[in-house]
Amino acid sequence: MNQMAFIASASLLCGALQACNPAADASAQPPKDWAPAIQKLQADLEAAQKNIQDLTVAKNYAELRLNALEGNDFAQLTLGENGFSVVRTRYGSALVTYDKVTPTADGFELLLRIGNLTGATFDGVKVGLNYGPPAPQTQNGVPPTTDQWKDFSARQQHKDFDLTTNIVGNRWNYIKLVVAPAKPDEVRQISVSLDFTRLSLVAGPLP
Repeated sequence: MNQMAFIASASLLCGALQACNPAADASAQPPKDWAPAIQKLQADLEAAQKNIQDLTVAKNYAELRLNALEGNDFAQLTLGENGFSVVRTRYGSALVTYDKVTPTADGFELLLRIGNLTGATFDGVKVGLNYGPPAPQTQNGVPPTTDQWKDFSARQQHKDFDLTTNIVGNRWNYIKLVVAPAKPDEVRQISVSLDFTRLSLVAGPLP
């Protein structure tokens, strides 16, 4: 058999084998009836991702409200309203209130007062500040929507300060925080954490 005849015979044989086994070509592509199942899996995945986002927002809100109710790790303050909030530190609770907000060229200066309820003087304080628009509130018995909480969380900002100001015991102490860049008219609610690392006590008389 010459070369041309061999090639022709081989081609006819391959064609015959493919005709006898139509599944050989179809195996490269998933069956058409898989498409609905794949679409359902994609829809379920998107729904699960949305549920995770909603749960994260709900968790953040629950922690925010718990902190406000228990005087936990952050003092919650709404600018424009009088009063003080309680914050928990490693040495006990402290009080936090604000006196005024002064606009600056590219931000604002926040004058706070820290009420040291202990008899110790703290040599400096580390302040954590979260600031942004006020948290959404229940209106006419209707709680805030998930989208409102997402918008609130997305617009929150954070800044840390390491101050050398002495926080004297049993009195109010002033501290100034300069936040920039920021727009004062966009800041309505703040959360303040305090960390005292060094303290001193007055020595008593010798026995």
